[in-house]
Amino acid sequence: MGTLPCAAHGLLLAPIAALAAAFFVFHRFWPKKTHWPILASCGVVTACSWWLAARVLHGEAWDDTLFQWIAVSGFQVEFGMRIDGLSASVLAMVTLVGTLIHVYAVGYMEEDPGFSRFFMYFHLFFFSMIGLLVSNNYVQLYGFWEGVGLASFLLIGFWYDRESARAAAWKAFLTNRIGDMGFLLAVLLLLSRFGTTRFDEVFASLQGVDARFIAVVCALLFWGASAKSAQFPLHVWLPDAMEGPTPVSALMHAATMVTAGVFLMARSWPMLERAPEIRLLIACVGGGTALGAAVVASMKKDIKRILAYSTVSHLGLMMLAIGCGSVYAAVFHLITHGFFKAVLFLCAGSVIHGLGSHGTVTVDETGGLARQMPWTAGAFFVGSLALAGIPPLSGFFSKDLIIDSVFEGGPGLLVPIALLVAAGSGFYIFRMNFLTFYGERAEQSGPSAHAHEAPAPMLLPVLALAACSAVAGVAGTSGFLSRMLAVEEPHMSAGKAAIGVGLACLGIFAAWVWTTAKPSWDWAWRASNPGLERALDAEFGWQPIASCVARFGASASGWLAWRWDIARWDAFIGSVADSTLGLGEGLSGLSRGLLNEYLLWILAGSAALAAVTVLCF
Repeated sequence: MGTLPCAAHGLLLAPIAALAAAFFVFHRFWPKKTHWPILASCGVVTACSWWLAARVLHGEAWDDTLFQWIAVSGFQVEFGMRIDGLSASVLAMVTLVGTLIHVYAVGYMEEDPGFSRFFMYFHLFFFSMIGLLVSNNYVQLYGFWEGVGLASFLLIGFWYDRESARAAAWKAFLTNRIGDMGFLLAVLLLLSRFGTTRFDEVFASLQGVDARFIAVVCALLFWGASAKSAQFPLHVWLPDAMEGPTPVSALMHAATMVTAGVFLMARSWPMLERAPEIRLLIACVGGGTALGAAVVASMKKDIKRILAYSTVSHLGLMMLAIGCGSVYAAVFHLITHGFFKAVLFLCAGSVIHGLGSHGTVTVDETGGLARQMPWTAGAFFVGSLALAGIPPLSGFFSKDLIIDSVFEGGPGLLVPIALLVAAGSGFYIFRMNFLTFYGERAEQSGPSAHAHEAPAPMLLPVLALAACSAVAGVAGTSGFLSRMLAVEEPHMSAGKAAIGVGLACLGIFAAWVWTTAKPSWDWAWRASNPGLERALDAEFGWQPIASCVARFGASASGWLAWRWDIARWDAFIGSVADSTLGLGEGLSGLSRGLLNEYLLWILAGSAALAAVTVLCF
C-alpha cells in the first residue's frame, strides 16, 4: 500500500475547514448562510471519495500514517488512513447519500431558528462517520465512533425545548455508552496482547493466538456494534431517535451511525473468521432482531417509527449475513439500504413538511396524498419496491443474497426466519405506502389536509436518491463490488431468489388487502384488540423492561452518589478544608507582628543550621 494521495487528505481537511468557517465566520455574521461552506465541503468529499473508489477499483489501496497521535512511555498510537475496497465502497455511498441529505436539509430546516446550529452539528456527524470509515486502527476508529455518538446526541435532542427530544437524546447516548464499553474493552485487550491496534498488524499476528482470546475480543466488538447498529437488546434507543429533525433520521439510518456497527464487524472479519461460535451468536441475534422489528413495524402508526423499525430489521439482516459468513452480502445490502432508506425517510419528511407538521405524523393524518404530492409518492413507491426486494431494483439483489447465504451457511432455524423477514418487509412498507398515499378512509384526515408538494431543494435530492435506489443493484451484479472487496462474487440461486420475491409479493398483496380491500381494518383491529396494540407498542414487554433497568441503574447511581460521594467523600473534602483553615488560624497566633520576635526566630534558625553543618561536615 502506497503513500496517500491528496484526495485522501481532502476527506478530512474539507470538513474541518468547513466547520471552522461555519463556526467562526458564518454562524456569527451570516447565520442563514452557514450551509454554504458545509455544502462546499460535501461536494469536495464526495468527489474525493468517488475518485478514490475508481482508483481502488483498478487495484490500488493505501494505508499510511499521517502523524503520531499518542505517545506515552514507549506506547504510541498513530493517526492514519486506510482506504481499501471495504472503506472505499462504503465511503462512496455515505458521501453521496450524505451530500444529497445535506441539500434536502437546506429546504427542510430553512425556517427553523436553529438553522446555523443544525448545520454545524449535522456536518460534525458527517465528518465523524468519514473519519470512522478511513481509520487504520481500532483506537482511532473508537475516537470517531464516539464522535458519531456525540453528534447524534446533539441532533436527536436538537429541539431541546421538547421534553421528549431531551429524553430520546439521553436514551440514545446512554444506551450507546453501554455498547461502547464493550468496544473499549476489546481495544484494551488488543493493546495488551499485540501492543498495537493497527488493522494490518493485528490481523497479521492472529496466527497462533489462543482461539479463546480471539473469541472474547470478537464478542466485545459485537457488543459495541449491537448498540450502534441497534441489535437486540440494545436497539431500544433507535425508535425514540425519531424525535430529531427528519434529515437527521435519514442520515442516521441510511449513511451514518447505525451502519457503523455493521462496518466494524466487516472490518474485523479476519478475527471473526477464526471465531465460529461468535459468528453463530451474531447470526442468531441478527435473525431475531430482523424478525421482531419487522413484526413491530407492521403495526406501527407513526410513519417515522415504521421506517425506524424497518432499519432495525434490515440491520439485523446485515448481521445475519455476517454471522452466516457472507461479508459480501452484508456490505452490498449496507450500500443498497443506504440509498432506499434515505429516499424513504426524505419522502416521510416531505409528507410531514407538506402537512405543515413538526416532528412526525401518524397514518391517521395522511391518506390519499398521491394526488397532492405525486412526485413524493412516486419516489416513495420506488424506494418501497427496493426495500421489499422486487426485481430489478437494488434491494432484490442484496436481500436475496442474504437469504441465499442463510441457506448455504446458517443454522436451519434461521432459514424460515429470513423468509418471514422477506415477507414482512413487503407487508410493512406497502402498508405504509397504501395508507399514506392512496385511498380515502374515514379515519384519515389527509385528503382534506391541503398538503403541498415539496419545494425543489427538497424534491431534487429525493428524486436523485430514488434513481440510485433503482440502479444501485448494478454495483453487485456487474462485478464492481466484488473487485472492490477482492472477493469472488457470490452466485445467486434462481430458485431461492424466486422464493424471496414470491414471499415479498405475498406481503405486498396482504398489505393491499388490509389497507385497500378492507380500508378500515387497520383501525378495527386496534379497537377490538387494545391489549395487542399495547403489547406491540411495548415490543412485547421489552421496552418497559429496558425502562425498569434504566430506572434501577439511575436509582443505584443516585444511591451510590449520596452514600459515598456526598455523604463520605464530600464530607472528607470538607473536613480537610476545615482542618486546614483551623490549622492556619491556630498558627496565626505565632505571628503577632512583633519585628523583634521575627529577628529572634531568624537568628535561632540560622544558628541551628550552622550547628548542623559543623557537626555533619
